[in-house]
Order: sequence, then structure tokens, then C-alpha cells
Amino acid sequence: MLCGIISFGACAAVMPAWREETYSLLSQHACSAYWRVREGVALAYQHLLCACVQETLDHFMQLATTGSYLHQRAAIVAIA
Repeated sequence: MLCGIISFGACAAVMPAWREETYSLLSQHACSAYWRVREGVALAYQHLLCACVQETLDHFMQLATTGSYLHQRAAIVAIA
């Protein structure tokens, strides 16, 4: 699961058509009960952040305003 999530972020970083689905997948798994999955989400977001800064930051703002604490955590860890 961890490797798949990170790979999804890496692939979406170079394939813009994947990004909408990837943001949805990452939002879903950001609330996982497993800390390693949550860390994988942060790593996937870092791949996206390198490839499409503004789009990813816009997604982070949405998570910060409407998401749970775990969504907010994923955005903060990705930026940190």
C-alpha cells in the first residue's frame, strides 16, 4: 500500500491527467489508521509539490479549510 501510494504521486507528477484522481486518492488515504500509509501520502504530495506547485498548494488550502486534522497533517508534513 505504501509503495503504491508514493508511486501514484510520482506518476501524477509527470502525467497531469492523473492528478485529479491522485488528489482524491491521497485525501482518502491521509486519514488511514496506519501511520506508514499517512507518511506515504505525505511523500506522494511532495512529488506533486515539485511538479505542480500552485495546483498542489491550492489542494493543500482546501484540505486546511475543509479537511480533518489528518488531512491538515498530510499537507503540513509534505511542505515540511
